[in-house]
Amino acid sequence: MLKQKKKDLKIIIFILLLFASLTLGTWLSENKSGEIEKELTLREKVGQMLIVGFEGKVLDSNLEDFIKEIKPGGLLFLARNIEDQEQLKKLISDLKKFSSNLPLPLFFVVDQEGGPISRVTFLKQKTPQSQIENTTAAFNVGFERGRELRELGFNLNLAPLLDWSRPGDFIYQRTFQKEPQTIGELAFYLILGQKKAGILTAIKHFPGYGNISFNPERESLPILKSLPPIDQFKIAIASQPEFIMTANVIYQKIDDTLPFGISQKGTQFLKRELGEDVLILSDDLSSKVLKKNFSLKETLVLAVNSGVDILIVAGFDDPQDPKKAIDFLVEGVKEGKISEETIDRATKKIIKIKKSMLK
Repeated sequence: MLKQKKKDLKIIIFILLLFASLTLGTWLSENKSGEIEKELTLREKVGQMLIVGFEGKVLDSNLEDFIKEIKPGGLLFLARNIEDQEQLKKLISDLKKFSSNLPLPLFFVVDQEGGPISRVTFLKQKTPQSQIENTTAAFNVGFERGRELRELGFNLNLAPLLDWSRPGDFIYQRTFQKEPQTIGELAFYLILGQKKAGILTAIKHFPGYGNISFNPERESLPILKSLPPIDQFKIAIASQPEFIMTANVIYQKIDDTLPFGISQKGTQFLKRELGEDVLILSDDLSSKVLKKNFSLKETLVLAVNSGVDILIVAGFDDPQDPKKAIDFLVEGVKEGKISEETIDRATKKIIKIKKSMLK
């Protein structure tokens, strides 16, 4: 019992030091924020709003041209980019060197939830979220997972997953499989562990993919009459994750026409419930299901105008989607469908996070 209390006390001390550091970092960011942004072209600002999937496992001329053309805010690593530890570490190292001439550093992004979704299969820390039973274990899992990711060169993990679910839901095996209060507490400490390891966090998928039995990215666009529980997000947000990823679901109580992730009503709801400061990150906007209902350009314009700060374009089905995305967004501004002020607001928030990465 005494041993457990000592562990808890160490975690509490870390939290206090962390929040003091974050407060200072926020002050510095706010007092220096606009300098880089003023030097960026419209295309470069739009590029910062994109986290894109890419082809290949080595940095070749095709990938170099891809990065030069888009100048993305981040790169999303999927199974198609990962072979083994030596290959992955070299790829990220090469990408960091190559991108050092870009206006801002890249987010190197991965889904490392543990359990069924462990993109980096050779890492030691792959504990499924469902097997995390207490806050000390959650902190340790977050720290060890973050440390391994950091050693490879990653700086942003799209995890933990906070969706409330029940048996039969397509996402159930990936979740904490607990009630909202416990989910929120475990996620809170897991996020702190990742922070201590130097890894940024995107919690997901607000408000949740619960009560859905099929894969909404591959089969059809889900329509739900009621919202899943969201108290777990309200608890976990106190750990100050840098990003919140939204769900591509039509929740009729919020917006009976548009999926939450591209709905202005959805973004307003998120900010009312979780606050204004965190960056809003979309789920994949190039998904097969969204393309059945909207053109890629329409989806991107709706997402930006709804208040989403960073857009994921994975390019699962069409590797050209990321290149199309930046062209569509620049066109959207020039055609008056997106205001440049909206782009500027998102870019400023992204720059603040990236400045903290440089310290």
